[in-house]
Amino acid sequence: MRNIYACFKWVIDEADIRIEGKSADFTRARWKIGDYDLNAIEAANQVKESLPGSEAIGLTVGDADAKASLKDALSRGLDAVWHINTGESKIEDHRTSSQALAAVLKQNANAALVICAEGSQDLFGRQTAPRIAAALNWPVVTSVAELSIQGSVLEATRKLEGCIEKVNVELPAVVSVLPSINAPEYPKLKAIMEAKKKPIFEVEISELELKDAQGLHSQDEGYVMNRKNIVIKEGSTEEKVAQLVESLKKDGVL
Repeated sequence: MRNIYACFKWVIDEADIRIEGKSADFTRARWKIGDYDLNAIEAANQVKESLPGSEAIGLTVGDADAKASLKDALSRGLDAVWHINTGESKIEDHRTSSQALAAVLKQNANAALVICAEGSQDLFGRQTAPRIAAALNWPVVTSVAELSIQGSVLEATRKLEGCIEKVNVELPAVVSVLPSINAPEYPKLKAIMEAKKKPIFEVEISELELKDAQGLHSQDEGYVMNRKNIVIKEGSTEEKVAQLVESLKKDGVL
């Protein structure tokens, strides 16, 4: 059996965040599985369909509140989920979370492929997949727009800034996928009901004996941009452009 692992994260819905002065107000904010992580989950499901006998398994790191994400992830087609419980610690850095994910993967000998989003919706540091691969000593392929498995080989198409690159690597491997790789659908009622019967595994992060696992922590400080609201109406298109350029020069932008 070759299992496919999809990493996902429980994040604040940024549409609900309010800025009061220089403080970020999260009191009315809802939480969700990150939009980019939904692509990773869907990619894992699609790979599973091409590998008879395999399973798609979710992996997430978070405190007790992250448990709310588990049934949602299972309703999206995963066969099981692992929750690495950080307890009261709000671990927000890629280093510690990647170490924790890799530690659980090391305990699962059937792991063939780990799929991450290209970046998380809250931090988008693009570090998780490379750090997991480094900890496992597996190959990593980032910016993946298409992927498939042929025997023991992963075939991936990378969408880079100036070109499209085709890559083949031996499994096991780690990939990070772009949002364009698929279009996840909202789970139907039947899938939501079936999710209640699927297995959920939990491990305390303290049990993994990670090195330097205290993590980094962010400050809830918002940023407010004061706009000048200058509207250039008079003159031809060329004259308007000239006025805009002159205004930007005065502000030191150009």
